Amino acid sequence: MPIKIKLVALLILISGFANAADKKDAFKKAVDYCNCRIANTYCKQYSGMKPESEEKKSYDKIDYIFKCSISQSLSYDSIDNILKRNNFSAFSKKSSTVMSRILKEEVESLSTEEAVSKIISGIYESAEFKDFFLQYSEVGSLKEPLTKEISDYLSQSFGAIESPVPNNSIAETPQTETELQQEVKRLERLIAENKTSPFAINWLSIILMVILSGVVYVILKLKLTDLEERTNRHRNELNSIDTKKFSGSNQQSNQNSNINDFKRSVERNISDLNSAINSLQSEVGRLSLKTQSQSDFQQPYSNPTPQVEKQQRVEILFAPIPNRDGSFNASKVTSTEDQSASFYKFTITDSLSQKATFEFLNVERAIKDATSSPELILNPVCRIKNALNQNAKRIKTVKPGTVAKQNDKWIVDQPAEIEYE
Repeated sequence: MPIKIKLVALLILISGFANAADKKDAFKKAVDYCNCRIANTYCKQYSGMKPESEEKKSYDKIDYIFKCSISQSLSYDSIDNILKRNNFSAFSKKSSTVMSRILKEEVESLSTEEAVSKIISGIYESAEFKDFFLQYSEVGSLKEPLTKEISDYLSQSFGAIESPVPNNSIAETPQTETELQQEVKRLERLIAENKTSPFAINWLSIILMVILSGVVYVILKLKLTDLEERTNRHRNELNSIDTKKFSGSNQQSNQNSNINDFKRSVERNISDLNSAINSLQSEVGRLSLKTQSQSDFQQPYSNPTPQVEKQQRVEILFAPIPNRDGSFNASKVTSTEDQSASFYKFTITDSLSQKATFEFLNVERAIKDATSSPELILNPVCRIKNALNQNAKRIKTVKPGTVAKQNDKWIVDQPAEIEYE
């Protein structure tokens, strides 16, 4: 009987660990969402106040990255890196300090109301932002809507916000705890009742042991029968093969020999194919010379004209972060690489500049941002062939993707295949 109690306690413990992990993840997403909304509102208001500033030009280039969603926002450190490279380093320093401090909070034991208070008061009552929100009123006015939005979101992981309970009222006991206490009391009563009759307990134990022994015997018998059948089947298979001269090590040697023979056969086939290709190329060259000679013979009196080989012009374009539907805004695709916002390189493949292949722009800055936020930068237009590696030094384009220009967008026909290195 005590085993049942232990199992119930173990299930409660496992449930507690899973709930703590869900709380931590939901808390981090809420912090990232608040950071995204505040950063976007600040940059927008600052740019409006100073329309001729460098910050205004930078914001026009990066405004599309602020797609703030409470479940899919860019992480605060990714936004911090982008702001540093685009003339907003002063704000990014404040924001990074505040958000990293809030994320260090232990949230496992917090209620929804306490978790919301940790985030909102951690931002709006911090020393770094004390005078900042007074200067930028639009950022300060976000406090109330952010409080409501993250309250609704966190209530799914932390539980609904409890209403105040009067002091003279008795708190209701959780359902799980009540059931566990009832089960413990029931088991204690059974143990107490059975203690008065040791003889009955012994008979019960003997009966259980006999039943258990019978079950074990039947299971072992069935297993032995199955093993005998499998042994006989394998023995017959081995007898049908001439293995008298070879031991276990010789079998392994034969296997390796067969593999080597297969490799040599493949290499011979490849060599034969290469020879055939060379022969065909020689024949094509010979026929080409013959055709040219016949052409010269048929037109002996034509005036020689210089042959100008028409080369297709190679045009290279650079694209920023794609849209979530797997497309690129044509207005953002330019012939000049933006050191802070370009992530893909287009190579035009037709004379009308309506089709192109594309590959990931494998530079340190783009790699760092892509590994931090693959769901925004890579997933919409790429197929990733291996597991996510946030410490990757390169993102190799195994197979370029293809795009076609339709109206004001470049639409992906075939996603690019990439892998982390």
